[in-house]
Order: sequence, then C-alpha cells, then structure tokens
Amino acid sequence: MVTSTAELTNRLALNVNETALMLGCSRRHVYRMMETDELPFLLMGTRRWVPVGLLSNWLNERTLVGSAAH
Repeated sequence: MVTSTAELTNRLALNVNETALMLGCSRRHVYRMMETDELPFLLMGTRRWVPVGLLSNWLNERTLVGSAAH
C-alpha cells in the first residue's frame, strides 16, 4: 500500500485512488474526468491507469501562470 505522494512519483502509472490522492480530489471526480475524456488513462482489463508522464503533462497544460490566471 502506498503511504505518501512521494512514493507515487516513482511509479510509471497510477490507479484511480492514487490519481485522486495526487490531484487532491475524490475518486468519483477522477472517474468523471475519465468518462468525459478530460483525463487521459489506459485501460488494462477492467482497471484504469493514469501514466505519471501523461498526468504531469495534463497538469502542465492546465496550469495558469501570471496574467492568464486572472
């Protein structure tokens, strides 16, 4: 079991629970973002995985800096 977000940064992909922990939101919100194609993920069998690299890029694309944040 993962106990901290620091341990998650060494992973290649995160499950829904871990993604919610990293984003600071609920599991349900993560599922909603996946269902609406807002959040990229991989499907392996019935499990959904978010590659850490894709999550990082996804966050960078949505980060507002400077005057764009207003």
